Amino acid sequence: MTLPTPQDHTVVLLHGLALWPGFMKPMAGRLAKRGWLTQPIGYRSRHQNFAASVAEVRAALPDGPIHLVGHSLGGLIAADLLRDPQGLEIGRVVQLGSPNLGSPQATRAGWIAPIRWFYGPVLAELRPHQGAPEPHDHIGAVAGTIWPNMAGGKGDGAVTLESALAAAAKHVTVRVMHTLLPLSATVAGHVGDYLSDGQFAGGTK
Repeated sequence: MTLPTPQDHTVVLLHGLALWPGFMKPMAGRLAKRGWLTQPIGYRSRHQNFAASVAEVRAALPDGPIHLVGHSLGGLIAADLLRDPQGLEIGRVVQLGSPNLGSPQATRAGWIAPIRWFYGPVLAELRPHQGAPEPHDHIGAVAGTIWPNMAGGKGDGAVTLESALAAAAKHVTVRVMHTLLPLSATVAGHVGDYLSDGQFAGGTK
């Protein structure tokens, strides 16, 4: 499938849990320098469940063809919209450290009442599970491998490598910790490559 040129798609950027649209602006600026029209979108990640966040983002999306770039929870929302577009014109999705199989950190945070309150109802939905759908041809993943997760194995400190790659047909790994993925120039370069060509430069699946 041949996708339109960058100027024909708006790149919508979705932040992660407990973050805000401005957190995605460094990446938006780097993608803009490559010719993309970018639009960070906010949603009430701490105050509602996953389905409500998907509905809120869907209602805020611009008209016309779009690509979606989502950090962590935002990447899960992006993948959900791609799989159930309901008339949306979605080209490609890039997930940045998204917990497609959940995260051990969500379980640990749920043990502490103030932290559970802070992160809100979606936290319970982010506990480890085996419910990821089959990898999608139009989803690419950028996964951090900066250190082992508390549960062992490779990951970005919050999400395991297996979980971050579970929904993607193409992927690349970077030595960047979870929270800093949207702020990294290296990550932004990989995102721009995938949006343009459906491939990541370097060794990828």
